[in-house]
Parts: sequence; structure tokens; C-alpha cells
Amino acid sequence: MSGWAVNGLTPAVCGPHGWDLSGLKTHIQVALAMPQRSGLVSLRSRLAADRPLVQWLQTGHPALYWRPPGQQARVGVGELARCPVTALRLLADGSDWRVSAEDLAAVQRWQASHVASCWFAVHLGWPVHQPDGQLVIPLSLWLPELWLAELPEANSAGPTWDVWWQARRNEPEHVRERLAAVLQAPAPGARGTDLPGRAITSGSVNIQSLLDALHGHSGLDKVVAAWPDTWETQTAPWEWLAAASASRPGDYAIGLQLPRSAAEPDTQHIVVCASPERLVRVDSHLVQSLALAGTVAAGQAVDSRLEAEHGVVRDFVAGAMRKLGLELQPPELAIRQAGPLQHLATHLVAARPPGVDALRVALALHPTPALLGWPRPQALERIQAAETTPRDWYGGCAGVLRADGSGRGELAVLLRGAAGRPGHGSWHATAWAGAGLVAASQADQELAEITNKHKAIAQSMGWHD
Repeated sequence: MSGWAVNGLTPAVCGPHGWDLSGLKTHIQVALAMPQRSGLVSLRSRLAADRPLVQWLQTGHPALYWRPPGQQARVGVGELARCPVTALRLLADGSDWRVSAEDLAAVQRWQASHVASCWFAVHLGWPVHQPDGQLVIPLSLWLPELWLAELPEANSAGPTWDVWWQARRNEPEHVRERLAAVLQAPAPGARGTDLPGRAITSGSVNIQSLLDALHGHSGLDKVVAAWPDTWETQTAPWEWLAAASASRPGDYAIGLQLPRSAAEPDTQHIVVCASPERLVRVDSHLVQSLALAGTVAAGQAVDSRLEAEHGVVRDFVAGAMRKLGLELQPPELAIRQAGPLQHLATHLVAARPPGVDALRVALALHPTPALLGWPRPQALERIQAAETTPRDWYGGCAGVLRADGSGRGELAVLLRGAAGRPGHGSWHATAWAGAGLVAASQADQELAEITNKHKAIAQSMGWHD
């Protein structure tokens, strides 16, 4: 089990504004020396802030920036432990698929062996085929070494962070070394978000082939077409995130510093999104999801085509939740505004029964027909044939899971964003956008919808030609 340490352990080196780095290191040393502590220890304190929270995406450590609508922003930095399960097998289940119960049980055992008074960071990728042909959901689940959350400024000294530091009881020297390595990572300089961007490449998708499949006898009810646009910009990813977060306060602001790959060990890969779509939220009493599908420009009327597209997603999410034993409250349909776009949105809420946790619900839903289509296996096959670029991060999801064994957590879908990789003195930002197709869809309308979504992303990120 984990324990807590607070400022009162070493008050002589803690000022009203929180620790400086030296004080926090001393604080941790005292906390780890306390008797009757074993396994993982969660230390909590305050630290004087030396940079905007979003810049923790640029320290070279794995990181997750997480700011749900109307809530406090926090960022998890570093990696104390990582789940060895990195892919979850998808098994045929009638006209759909389901995650392997054996794989899910292995993940849950790992979670139970790493109980701490903080959060796991989690990322679920887009379904991919392994070399042996097995379809899987890529999984990244880790316990960050450090969580930081911004606190309101208490005095004129400047901003303060609320800090959670996870450590192993039996390695105090190693803990202090890692602490210094993470906290002393240089803060990158800001260049502002008013620098021009330049669209350099655009992907493509064969929308007509997808419409032909919908009109034929393929069994498809819906399929989602998407393509990427790549920009060259001087604006760094943490600055995109700051701009998107400020312009979309009602969305999920998400920043994900993905682990460096073996093929490109020196290449950074940072995903930032201002997503309007909650996948799941599980708290002590409720399970909540959002069926979000059917998009038009703000002020335009919703027609029967959009209602049909939305209905496919709503019915899937409701059905998946009922399969988990959830008794849904009467659904609420609303118009969800997201910048220059508006979406049909149905909020689905149920009382939380015993044994239901956030990861289990997320895996029952991901990816929903809002980003894929229905039935999901057939839609995925059609998408892979029609799109020229693999989706990579687009359509995955990310979020936080409580590490205290409570099963609480929240995840959002990764969309309305971009993935950044460094170029020669600049950044290459790859943004994705898509549109849901049903039998009544028209190719020109769907092309216009995807184009408008790309424009909205560029606007929210502060890019312009």
C-alpha cells in the first residue's frame, strides 16, 4: 500500500510558496526514512513553478497533459512502472469483436500490484494488425513518477504546483537522482502562437468507394472517412496545446509525449488535441459516456442524414453499456458546440454497479462507430482499403485511471489535434479530420465537412498561411 507525506514533515525548508528543488529533495529523503513504509510511497507537496504546465511535454520524458472540461489541469511526467501488456487482442464476437478476457486480466493484475495514491496514465491506440495477422488494440499504461497540478496563485511570488511524487521505499538515492533529472530538465523557450504555418502535404481517401460499399450489400450501416494534412510551423507542440486549450475551454485539452521508438530513438512524437468527445468517465457512483456524431457548421440545420449517422453511434454506445450490466438513465440529446462546428450529442449515464471500472468500459467502447463505423470489423476493412495513410494516433484515446484500486477514471477520444515531429528548425504537424458516411451521404458534402474540420483545427492551433 502507499503512504502520504505532507509539508509538515520538514517545515524548516518549506516556505509559504512551497518547496524549492533542494527542499523537496530533503522532504523526500525524510519521508522515505519513516518507519512502516513499504512498496510504493506517494509523496505530496508543493513546488514553486518555473514554467507553464504544458511545457512538461518537452522534457524528453514520457508525459500526459490532461485537462478535462471545467477541471484543473495536471501533467504526469516520467515513468516509475509500465504495464508489460502492450497489445490487447480483439476476438470475433458475432458481428463485432471484444477484447481478450485473458489480456484484460493480465492488465488488471499489473494495476493491482502498483497501488498508489495518484493516477495511471493510459493511451489506447487505433486497431492494427500484428505481423501474424492478429488484430489488436495498442496499449500504453504507466505510472508516472511525478504528477503536477496548477494551483491558484497564493501570493505575489508566482504560480505554485501541487506535486505528487511516486517512489519505491527501498531506493531513496535513486529516487533523488530521478527527481533531479526530471525537475531540472530545461524549460524550452516560448516563441508565441502568432507565427505563420504552411500546409505542405495532404492525404486522401476514396470516399466514393466507401459510399459504394454502403449502397451495396456489404452489411455496412456507417463508415468513417478521414485524411491527414501536414503543416510546417515554427510553433512548438506545447504552444499549440496552450492555444487550443485557451480557445476550447469546454473540450478536453490533451497532450501526449509518446515513448521514443526503437527505429527512431532521437525523434520526439508529441500529440496534442482539443477533443470534444468523452469516451468514458467512471466516478464513485456513475458511469458516463458521450455519443458524438453528426457534424455541421455552426448555425446550419440538422437533417435526416445526420440523425441517421448519430443514431448508429448512440445505439452502439448504449448497447455496449447495457452488455456491461449498466441500467441507463433516459438519454439526453443536445447540440454540442465546438468552435465553428456543432455536433449531435447524446449523454448516456448509468449508476455504477460493483465490478465496473473505467478501463473495462473504455475497452468495451473503443473505438466507437463515431470514428470507425458499424459493424466495426467490416468498417475497419473498408477504411484500410480506402485511406492512403495509416491513422496512427487519430481515433485512439487517452486519459487517467486512479491507481488506488477504486476503478475510477476518465478517457477522451484523440481527435481535433495534431502530432508533432521536429523538422529542420521547425515542426511538422500532422492533423487528422474525418466524416461519418451513411447510405444517404453525398460525396461533396462529406468532403466539405472534412475540409471544414481541418480549417477548425488549424484555427485552434494558431496556424495560418
